[in-house]
Amino acid sequence: MVQRVKMIWRQPMPAYNSKGIVSGGLALLVIFTIFYFAIFSFTAPLAEIRRDMIEFGLVGSSLIISWLLFWRTAAIFAKRTKMIRSPTLGSHVVDFLIIYTLMMVILFMLKAVLLPGRDLHLWGYYWRHFPYACLIFGVYLYREYKKSEISRLVEITNTNIEQSKDASEQPESQAVEEPLIIQADGDYHKIYPSNISHISVDGHYLDIYHMKGDLLECVMTRKPLTQMIEDLPSPPFFRIHRSHIANLHHAIRINKSSKNYSISLVDDQHKLPISRSRLETILTAFETL
Repeated sequence: MVQRVKMIWRQPMPAYNSKGIVSGGLALLVIFTIFYFAIFSFTAPLAEIRRDMIEFGLVGSSLIISWLLFWRTAAIFAKRTKMIRSPTLGSHVVDFLIIYTLMMVILFMLKAVLLPGRDLHLWGYYWRHFPYACLIFGVYLYREYKKSEISRLVEITNTNIEQSKDASEQPESQAVEEPLIIQADGDYHKIYPSNISHISVDGHYLDIYHMKGDLLECVMTRKPLTQMIEDLPSPPFFRIHRSHIANLHHAIRINKSSKNYSISLVDDQHKLPISRSRLETILTAFETL
């Protein structure tokens, strides 16, 4: 049990940069807003609605101020001491406790200035709202954890692809696979699945890209993408997007641009987008190839 807790505590998390800190603060504010208004009563008397809106503004402001202040101070400290802490799940939990405490202090300072004369009890308010704060930060930490898992899987996948290319691993032999008979341009084409790199939707048609010798050729046929994926072996064929099927044996690497992912095929000649809903399935599929 202790070892399990230690393993979870040391779970790697994505490192922060200045852009990540700002976007993380905004993401946290969005999550807080969703939770807040999920239990907000719009049918309450006008005075109560006004009071709750003021409370929302104060809490939201103190949350952002404490978040940015904490990370700015941490960055200055790390730069001066030359100690860069390895981001782990445990360190994020400690950061949450510090930020929450700092947020409560800033909140009560704002209330003391903007709402003088009120009887304020810091620690009672602190512990009463602590479970809600844990829930909000829990959702945020889960979001960060998923991001780190995706990044880790992408790195592992790209490493495995490079190793398989270095070992000159070949797709399934054509001697034991059944060819596909594709009708196109008034003719029939015999194409082996192992030669197909990818298939893309083009209006009411499908563009089937396949290797013919050292050249990549395209055959256009009229057929639904859903029917085509049923005719292909899985693995290595996967539907990576609503408009694309990819043969993972022809993959060069997984690319990340901003928050979007794509797969490079056939010596980087083609890059196809990967739907976020299908990303983990595709990355996991590489482990079985």
